[in-house]
Amino acid sequence: MLEPVMLTPMEARLLTALIRNWGSYTKTAESLGVSIWSVRNHLASIYEKAGAAGALDLISMMWRNGGYFY
Repeated sequence: MLEPVMLTPMEARLLTALIRNWGSYTKTAESLGVSIWSVRNHLASIYEKAGAAGALDLISMMWRNGGYFY
């Protein structure tokens, strides 16, 4: 099992919204009332915390951890 990664409340909301919006940065930004740049910056922070190279790596890590990340 992977070590837990502690996300901020905004990072957790963003990750949830991104999954619900099928990976659309634009729809995620609109649903959260933030800019697309904010979405990108938060995702970069999530990738760094998790040690993930990108979205596919992050999803793979989550699957190996039973779907949980924080």
